Amino acid sequence: MSPVLFFLQILLLVALGLAFLLFLIAGSDPVMRRRRLRALEPLLDRERYVATGLGVEFRAWVTLRLVTIGLALAVGFLVGTPVVVAGCLGLAVFGLPWYLSARAAQHKLDMDRALVPFMINVTNLLSQGQQTLDHALRELAHNPDRRLAHALEPLRNTDSVSGALVQVARRGQSPMLERICVDLLLSMDQTPEAFIEQAERILIPQYQQDVEIQSRNHAALAGGRQNGLIVLLIMALAFILVMRIDTLRSAYTTVLGQVMLVLDGAIVIGILWLLSAMTPRSQWVRWDVAAVVEQMRRRYS
Repeated sequence: MSPVLFFLQILLLVALGLAFLLFLIAGSDPVMRRRRLRALEPLLDRERYVATGLGVEFRAWVTLRLVTIGLALAVGFLVGTPVVVAGCLGLAVFGLPWYLSARAAQHKLDMDRALVPFMINVTNLLSQGQQTLDHALRELAHNPDRRLAHALEPLRNTDSVSGALVQVARRGQSPMLERICVDLLLSMDQTPEAFIEQAERILIPQYQQDVEIQSRNHAALAGGRQNGLIVLLIMALAFILVMRIDTLRSAYTTVLGQVMLVLDGAIVIGILWLLSAMTPRSQWVRWDVAAVVEQMRRRYS
């Protein structure tokens, strides 16, 4: 069979699978549809987190993921062994986001660090007594720190600051940014003096403490990820050495040898999962900023 035709068949199977998934989501009643989407939310949040951390749109990230999976399947089927197919698919599905999540986490931490000076600048503008909170946020959004430029873009040209803060929280995908957006929303009906006092005495010190905790979490996760890379390099080196020895390579071409390779891959994945589970980290509260805006609207309506 022609490799091009075989590759087209693989892409057709992937497209049919995606079409069937969309049919299940769109063809059900609204209650079942919401339940299915809610079940997928943790996965989608993880993908959005990596995409926003890398500074790319979510659609572009999904396209990259699908193209990577398609290429991995094509390479695996061209080689022809089941282990290579499973290995390529595993690298595309789990390896790519695992590798890129380190860079995304670093960008998120840099953004969270820039939020503390941002809030200090907000209080400084309000302390001058010539601006409201809405105007201060719009002014800072027009000349932001480069680390906050993508997240603060909805504030640049908007008539509704509360609606723009919802978009800011969605674009940032950061628990700390979500909390700051909620704090700003709850401060909209306060006087500038009350907000300045609250920010200087309570909010900004808490933000600084949160950044310190996140820095420690990031260092711990970076150490666990480095240990995982060491495990992967050792296993890859062992696999290359085995494949260069004819007697060992011939043993792994049998059915039992292929099963053993699959078990070895499962053991490596288990080790990586165990390293991730043993890494200490603090759980952060996620805020539904849109729900907060809706509750405030009902309160004042």
